Amino acid sequence: MKNKYRSTEDVFNDASEEESKKTSQREKKRPRVTTHSENVFKRIGRSLGNVLGGSILSRKEFLMWMPFIFLLFSFAIIYIFNNYYAEKNMIKLERTKRELTEFRHEYISTKSDMMDSLRESTISRRLGSIGILDNNKPPIKLVYQPDSVKNVRR
Repeated sequence: MKNKYRSTEDVFNDASEEESKKTSQREKKRPRVTTHSENVFKRIGRSLGNVLGGSILSRKEFLMWMPFIFLLFSFAIIYIFNNYYAEKNMIKLERTKRELTEFRHEYISTKSDMMDSLRESTISRRLGSIGILDNNKPPIKLVYQPDSVKNVRR
């Protein structure tokens, strides 16, 4: 036997069913509006799926773009090579600068030692230790007279 009175649960269930039917009918009537970001994400997802799946390799468009892709790849290789080459040159330049400063310091110290060793006092001190002494007599001026030499020979 059926109860002629409806319970509150039945009333709420019927109301929620009616609401869901109305909302589903409204959704069917109105087309869903997609935003630009949703379209972008869908395209990115599709493209990523094609790349990871490998189906992009069999398309005619990909084969048409192969020379351009190889050109970009070669530019990337040249760019990387150029970067390493520039770094290597910079390292050589820094090493050469360091060597130049070392050689400059060595030159200055050698030059000062040489100037010190070429002074007259230093030379006389060194020669005095081996027995060669400084001359205290003034030099004698020699005069050459060609006539007096001719007479001597005859």
